[in-house]
Amino acid sequence: MSVNNSKKWKRRKKDRAEEILNSAYKILSKEGRSGLSTRRIAKDAGVSVATIFKYFNDKDDLIEKCYNRLGFDFIDQFQKDLDGIENLRDCLIHLARTHFVRLKRNQNLWDIFTHDINKRLKKNSEIYKLKSTYEDLVKKLILKAKKNGEIEIEAKDSAIINIYHGAIEYIAIKYRMYGEDFEIDETVNDIVNIIFKAYGKKT
Repeated sequence: MSVNNSKKWKRRKKDRAEEILNSAYKILSKEGRSGLSTRRIAKDAGVSVATIFKYFNDKDDLIEKCYNRLGFDFIDQFQKDLDGIENLRDCLIHLARTHFVRLKRNQNLWDIFTHDINKRLKKNSEIYKLKSTYEDLVKKLILKAKKNGEIEIEAKDSAIINIYHGAIEYIAIKYRMYGEDFEIDETVNDIVNIIFKAYGKKT
């Protein structure tokens, strides 16, 4: 084997896990969880099924790592987007709008974030850490809003989060299951107004 070919082979071997994850992501995006199989992933990545299991313990391990990467990419983008946004209302509007834009752009990926990830939650798993990281970010926004006097100090973080995400998921289910379309900005404002009507600082 020539030196150049040897370097190419080593580089290819080093990149294989990432290439396999990329293929899994592509299939999930186009067809959802039901279209995912190790045979399909192997074909798309240009490797054998046996090669997949050199890098991942089993199919569940591959799926969890794929979901984990997708989720942390979302959180990283979320943190970047919120830089410079000082108040809770605008943060919640941005976050809800992002959810709905993603829903309408790719329903398969929406299903992963709202349903499949929750089904796969195991304490201390990477996905559990992912969910906790996301919730901690939202809690920090709420704590900041309490300090700034935007919402009542007595308001429970869990109550705000449950109402907020419950409303988002309710709209999404009607859209996904019953084809009930909605106008994103109007819906987002309605949801956030509910939060502030219930927990906004009374003047």
